Parts: sequence; C-alpha cells; structure tokens
Amino acid sequence: MDDDSRPAAPNYTTAVLWMALMNLLWILCVIWVVFGLPAVMAAGWLLDRMIQRLRVRT
Repeated sequence: MDDDSRPAAPNYTTAVLWMALMNLLWILCVIWVVFGLPAVMAAGWLLDRMIQRLRVRT
C-alpha cells in the first residue's frame, strides 16, 4: 500500500499563521468597536495568560 509516486504535501504553516493573525485582528477590531479599548486590552491579556499556560505545560 506504500505508494511513493505521490508528491509531498505542501507546507501551509505560513499561510495558516497569517490567516490566524488576520482573524485575531478583525476580532479585536470588532471588540474595540462594540465594547471599547479596555475590553480589547482585557482580551489581549487573557489570550496572553492562556498562551503562557500552554507554554508552561510543554
């Protein structure tokens, strides 16, 4: 069942990271428009805390 004639899968890491950044930016802009800058700052702080917890686990 090993078929070596298939090409390697493309690396989409860069595209995924750029799209994640774009999604984060538009979500933060919507939060800013609806709730104001303090809500964006709180959301950013919470995201930072969650990322730090993930980093500590690994």
